[in-house]
Amino acid sequence: MKDLTIPIPNDGNTDRVEVQVKVGAKRIQYDFRVESFPWLSDEDINEEINITKSFEKIDHLKKLIREYNNGWELIQIFTPRPKAKNIQLLFRQKKSVKNKG
Repeated sequence: MKDLTIPIPNDGNTDRVEVQVKVGAKRIQYDFRVESFPWLSDEDINEEINITKSFEKIDHLKKLIREYNNGWELIQIFTPRPKAKNIQLLFRQKKSVKNKG
């Protein structure tokens, strides 16, 4: 099993979640962060053709990801709703491994 889904209540004030997993004698702690970035609306970009709009949105998002703190890795990009002003991305901090019995 490579993936595990854990529902975490969100009170709106939490932007970082810590999860500790123990597999055998190995403990692994993960730190997750959900970030919200501006998502270009159709009005913000070229009106020529839809494919151009999509490429401009993707290029903008790629730039945001490239410039993000390199101590965190991108895990998931959530699908924005139509006409959304923001897009959410899930990042995981590079993991630390502790061996304890």
